[in-house]
Amino acid sequence: MKNRRLIFIVLLGIFIILLGPRLVGLEESILLLRQANFFWVLLILASLGLLYISAAQLNRNILSKIGPKLPFLDNFRLALVGVFAIHLLPVGSLGGATLEWWFLKKRKFNSGQILLAFVLRTIYVYLSFALIFLVSAILINPETNLDAKERLVLYTIVFIAVAVFGYLVYMYKFEKLYFKRFHQLVGVYNFFRKLFKHSRIESAKIEATAQEIYHNAHQFTRDWRASVPIFYWGILYWIGDILCLYFALRSFGYSVDPTVLLFSYTVSTVLAMASFIPGGVGVMEASLSIIMISLGVPSAIAIISVLLYRLFAFWLLIPLGGWAFNSLRSGKKVDLVD
Repeated sequence: MKNRRLIFIVLLGIFIILLGPRLVGLEESILLLRQANFFWVLLILASLGLLYISAAQLNRNILSKIGPKLPFLDNFRLALVGVFAIHLLPVGSLGGATLEWWFLKKRKFNSGQILLAFVLRTIYVYLSFALIFLVSAILINPETNLDAKERLVLYTIVFIAVAVFGYLVYMYKFEKLYFKRFHQLVGVYNFFRKLFKHSRIESAKIEATAQEIYHNAHQFTRDWRASVPIFYWGILYWIGDILCLYFALRSFGYSVDPTVLLFSYTVSTVLAMASFIPGGVGVMEASLSIIMISLGVPSAIAIISVLLYRLFAFWLLIPLGGWAFNSLRSGKKVDLVD
């Protein structure tokens, strides 16, 4: 318990150090609410509801196919923590996965099921984003300020995402290759454990976990049509966030071109992810504003709309994610659905 509290305090300290100097953006965003159209602000909240519900449904669809079914509230809280961790921490996916591991272990999921759920969710979420990214890169007007090199970078990012997914499918088809790569990956993990003077994971446990993951993956892929809704929920997850930005622009009376909106959002999100700054704070605001301005959005509208969007999509998420984190961490048992 003391170790958990220490980790929480350390993470909170990192959050304050990195984000504290930028709280001015939060103050400005709150002041902007007085100028925004109330109807569109309500639609911003509705779009965030779509985002969180989509994340919960995506999680629910994956977990129900490989293990016991969980109530919607549990999936919703897990989704909030996952989105919260991705936005708040540089290695947010791992932070969310750690809490999910602890929670699902209490719900009788085995290690293979939990690891597979994490991998599948990551694949579906980022494959959905890659599709939206590719569509926006194709549709954007060629007369914009993007040169050939910048377009090449964008298409390369999409290619890498699709290639990683394809290689995972390839490994699944060739069982021996999958087990070989799994042992190599855990070997790297054991190397770092040894560096920090932790005990290595035993070979028998590695093999058992690898078998569990492969077996659960086989169960999951028996009916590929049943996995199509997961992909839809992944797309809706990103659409919810994109709509939040769109309604922020509309709240100040500006109707943005859909291709400009998609392209600005996807490129800025990639830059924020690559920055390894918690929540992409500063990077997301600056890149999103600059790209929209370069694509014809009036500078004043772009800046105030981005600040309002981040108020809801980032700052509002912190108390919600904190509530979900504490409610899961409290260990209150919720009965499994039959």
